[in-house]
Amino acid sequence: MPNQRSFNAVSENDNNKNPWLHISARDYEGHMGPEGVDQLRVLDRITGTIYREVKPRSVAVLGCGTGNGFGNIDPAITERLVGVDINPAYLEIARSRYQNLDGIIELCCFYAEKCAFEKESFDMVHAALLLEYLDTEPMVAKIASWLAPGGVASIVIQEPGAEEGPVGASPFDSLKSLTTVMNLLSPEVLGRLAARNGLALKKEWRESLKEGKKFYVGQFVKE
Repeated sequence: MPNQRSFNAVSENDNNKNPWLHISARDYEGHMGPEGVDQLRVLDRITGTIYREVKPRSVAVLGCGTGNGFGNIDPAITERLVGVDINPAYLEIARSRYQNLDGIIELCCFYAEKCAFEKESFDMVHAALLLEYLDTEPMVAKIASWLAPGGVASIVIQEPGAEEGPVGASPFDSLKSLTTVMNLLSPEVLGRLAARNGLALKKEWRESLKEGKKFYVGQFVKE
């Protein structure tokens, strides 16, 4: 696949610092699939809904995992797809799984908050269940800077308040390590940060999940 480009900026020194580098793709997909919290299906549907509305020529998917949402990408519409994740094993699976996107896809093994994409280079930036693990304010500012005027930031967060806790119960114990680094974000805080960075709320909705959890989906347009 010579047209696929990959970039790696996660060093071996990071291996003991972030739990996501120790969670296998098998455990991740098992936890997020029907055997666990069954959220991949919902996330894919959300991505597809927004993608088909925006029809972006260029899109960045931050925290893309093993290719979350890539099945919705149409090369007849999109000329550039950038997937960002810190786990290189996840990205290798995405590369193999979505060979139909050869020619438009770039896979970047980066911490999203350290990415330095050109300003106004994307029509859509999608971040699902990512901001909970980052310093939110500077990340939202970066997303806003990467969007072209009229571009859309689609952000999915897990709402606080579920009795089960932020990481749902599943047979995959490695996911429990995420409780040490996961900080849930309220839609109200997200909305204020978006507005502060020139992102106007276009649409919002909630998706009900297992164990009483809910996803908040915010669709913001760069003014």
